[in-house]
Amino acid sequence: MVCHFYIAAASPKAERHDMASRTRDPGHEANRLAALSATLEQRRLTVRARIERCALEFFAREGLEAASVDAIAGAAGISRRTFYRYFESPPDILRAVINRAMDGWADAVRERPEDEPLLAAFRAADARALGSPESAEPLRLALAVMARSPDAWARVRGPMQAHATQAYRAIIARRLAASGRDPALAGAIAAGLTATMVHLAETAAREGRTLAPEEFEATLRACAALIAGDG
Repeated sequence: MVCHFYIAAASPKAERHDMASRTRDPGHEANRLAALSATLEQRRLTVRARIERCALEFFAREGLEAASVDAIAGAAGISRRTFYRYFESPPDILRAVINRAMDGWADAVRERPEDEPLLAAFRAADARALGSPESAEPLRLALAVMARSPDAWARVRGPMQAHATQAYRAIIARRLAASGRDPALAGAIAAGLTATMVHLAETAAREGRTLAPEEFEATLRACAALIAGDG
């Protein structure tokens, strides 16, 4: 122990040389920059999540139409400048939360076996999304905003509906191709699925409740039975 201490204490030039070598080492510098980037990204995500939560709580309490950048920035403890680093406007927050939830749900569907019935894949993705606090809580708040501000919701619905249709289209096209059917049909099918989902979600919000996944599935089954002549 004494010997090691003596060597370390008596070799400052060796220490400086070692530090200089690490500084010049491209691998060491790359690792340092990667760690710094990861830290900054985590900080960015933390700030973004705080803005989103404060905004959704404000929307649900006061209404989307009453929201301002100053009000949300004040609630989140940030400046206006910081707000605009993350979002263009208060409604942009609502769109971002819904779109991210839809993307996560679509990823879960794509991870399911391609030979699994589509409604079963939807059901599994629903369970995964609703079982995660990170996705379930923002969705709960977003649905509360729909109930609190139906007119304001209607003004931001278009871009979100287009995003959902794109997600459905990718899923349906892949399934059609896997089954030997024409994937060009995916766009029309996706538009119908999105319109159905949005209508059911808005109806549930007006009634002060959350849309249950079973409602969407029951609606699709009823439609399929009518088309097939089974109902």
